[in-house]
Amino acid sequence: MNYIKWLNKLASKEYSSLNPSLTNIAAALKNFGNPQNQYPVIHIAGTNGKGSTARLLFEVLKQSGYKTALYTSPHLLKYNERIRVNNNFIKDAETCTVIKSFLKENPAYKNINVCPLTYFELITLIAFKYFELQKVDIAVIEVGLGGRFDATNTVEKPLVSVITTIDYDHMELLGNNIKAIAKEKAGIIKPSICVVSSMQIQEVQNVLKQEAGKQKAKIYVSGHEFGCLLLKEDWEKNTQQFNYIDIKNKTLIKNIEISIMGAHQLINAGLALKTLDVLKNQFKRVNEAYIRKAFSKVFWPARLQVIKRKSTSGKNQTIIIDGAHNPNGLRALILALKTSPYLYQKPAVVTAVMKEKKYFDMMALLSIITKRIILYKTSNKRAVDTNILYNILKKNAPEIKVSTVEGLKKVFEAVENHKIVIFTGSLYFCAEVLEYLGKTDVK
Repeated sequence: MNYIKWLNKLASKEYSSLNPSLTNIAAALKNFGNPQNQYPVIHIAGTNGKGSTARLLFEVLKQSGYKTALYTSPHLLKYNERIRVNNNFIKDAETCTVIKSFLKENPAYKNINVCPLTYFELITLIAFKYFELQKVDIAVIEVGLGGRFDATNTVEKPLVSVITTIDYDHMELLGNNIKAIAKEKAGIIKPSICVVSSMQIQEVQNVLKQEAGKQKAKIYVSGHEFGCLLLKEDWEKNTQQFNYIDIKNKTLIKNIEISIMGAHQLINAGLALKTLDVLKNQFKRVNEAYIRKAFSKVFWPARLQVIKRKSTSGKNQTIIIDGAHNPNGLRALILALKTSPYLYQKPAVVTAVMKEKKYFDMMALLSIITKRIILYKTSNKRAVDTNILYNILKKNAPEIKVSTVEGLKKVFEAVENHKIVIFTGSLYFCAEVLEYLGKTDVK
């Protein structure tokens, strides 16, 4: 049996067959020995910043000498990126070993048509078992979608629950108002387990505090009890420096350098540092030196990633790739670019957006920063029809030059005279761009 092919056949179920229940994945994990409860876990939910916060925590713990697992989604180029231990992604052979073992205990699941698990649920199960087999010291686990009914929420007792910025996203699944969405995200809060949260709008903060109160869980909120203060940015070196302040603990770490750009990344850095503070008695090898080293070397592809290249006509060109996939993500991108040397050089923007996003708002935001937008016709079935986006822009921002292009070769030909080109709107789209440019090292 070709287990990778079998896994890929489930991929179509990742979004189309989402079910608001943990029944199927919980049963499958129970039959597999509940591997998710065999090692310490940091559980991270939110709308924006989950992946960056997870990556920062992972890098510090790994740098400190702990065998550290990381589970994130979606992947950019291959599913293997979602599951890693220290410097290594899971290998296909290791994936096959886990699937073979699982199907031996659950032979009925071999039939794709009756398999009750979605692709994401199965990938999560594989990750949990792989981390157990690898005997990891700790796993940093990112929620896939929502929180309450996410497959990762089968972790019964994480060390800490981290909640990043919450905004409108996946409304057809999570609810059509911010309070409903916040309730879904707050579903990862467990009894008596500490919560570290980003500063939220008041309505969201009320939901989180109410749920934490119900669960008798202590909650720390950035901007109130801890936070980061930007000192300087260096767009040539792609670094920024900041101070971290914990008011309650009277902690001050000065001049930390981080190698990912944007004010939003300082919010994520603050969440990571507070989480490490909460866990300091359990992971005593973590110290300031390891934090500094990890933060200065962290790399997270398609997050304000800057690539210098020659255009098709041989001119110097700067490519900026950012997976901002909702209005809040685009606001963060725009805020970051306003302090950069790039926004004032009349950048062109190339974008593709998924149907479940607030794409009207996203087009409005993009029209603020450019007079040239190219709508990319991706093959992704979840993408918004470019004709819809075209009509939105022509009606509401008629001064902007808009065109639709199919194929990245033609895209780069269309922008060859632009010194700055921004690719954004979807991580799936950004993955296509990185692959086209040959930037396939995503470690």
